[in-house]
Amino acid sequence: MHFFDWLDYGTGRSLFERNKKKNFLPDLNDDMVGQIPDEGCVKKKFNSRTVHFFNDTERQEHEIYLSPSEDGQKVIARYKQSDEVVGPSSHDHPHLYMFDLNKQMYIVDKNLWDKENYGAIKHTAVLAGRPALSAGEAYFKEDGVIWEFNYESGHYRPKVAAVTMMYQWMKDQGLNTSALNWVARKEWSTKDCYKTDWKSFDIHAFDVRVLEKTCREVTKSPTWTFEDD
Repeated sequence: MHFFDWLDYGTGRSLFERNKKKNFLPDLNDDMVGQIPDEGCVKKKFNSRTVHFFNDTERQEHEIYLSPSEDGQKVIARYKQSDEVVGPSSHDHPHLYMFDLNKQMYIVDKNLWDKENYGAIKHTAVLAGRPALSAGEAYFKEDGVIWEFNYESGHYRPKVAAVTMMYQWMKDQGLNTSALNWVARKEWSTKDCYKTDWKSFDIHAFDVRVLEKTCREVTKSPTWTFEDD
């Protein structure tokens, strides 16, 4: 039986339901004779490898907006629904962010994430697997102050264009783009701005005619840093 047939129509369909209360290996049936399940089929391990996709309500709970601090020098992030500032992160436990095709940003505070019920949070969870302009990790100080963004996402694998669009998004809001660090991959440089085919970008949220200039600006910014610097 093909794996996806097994998952949709066979014993795999009820695997999670059968394992809700305790960890155990599924009973063998005629389809599984000679195929004794290994440790990977134990509910605890199997569930830990799944990704909980957000529905619209869950996603909206994590949508944020940006505003300047009173002196205009810092950038503050608040959740749209509650108007509460995003909580601080630590160096070892940054928050996860997603930047969607409509220039909406979502922040998931890993300190508040219900890992027991939903497993580890992944970038694909927030937009339910849909495409994005950028994805990575965000570091926050107290009072919702953004410290830095990086572009660490194994699924989305952002390139220099992702930094460029986020930087332009903040410029369009009149925010201080030098208030935070833009943490690039070590192989990125201003040369990538010239190599990128900006005209091929079909993103209604941005004027692609200015993106190359913005790319050169951010890669020469005093707060343009590299991983592990």
